[in-house]
Amino acid sequence: MLTLYHSPLIPSARKIRLMLREKNIPHQLKTEDFWLRRYEFFALNPAGEVPVLVTEKGQPIVTAYAIAEYLDETRGLAFGERRLLPEGPAERVEVRRHRDGVVLVLDRREGVAELVPEAAPVDLVPDHPVH
Repeated sequence: MLTLYHSPLIPSARKIRLMLREKNIPHQLKTEDFWLRRYEFFALNPAGEVPVLVTEKGQPIVTAYAIAEYLDETRGLAFGERRLLPEGPAERVEVRRHRDGVVLVLDRREGVAELVPEAAPVDLVPDHPVH
């Protein structure tokens, strides 16, 4: 059975929990207090972050994107028309390109807001009046 190491506090872990339930994939949940920085958990994911999915063969899969793609690729046929990614490789690449572009933009915006608040977009600066 699949085992998901997660935390109720982490949105990316929540996405994977929802996906597992939505797709009726049998799994076991293990809440990981990642701030404790347990050696056993670092053996699964050296970054010390959740979510981590451990396969039936004991292989850890880290990051929500990788986990979602793994579940789609290994159990996708059972999903029928409700797969996460399209069938064709070109179409899958296009979905990943859009996903990565959105993540890159959001990461850059957050980084700019943290490092140079006056250079950040107005909607990311706290207590800044929006006109």
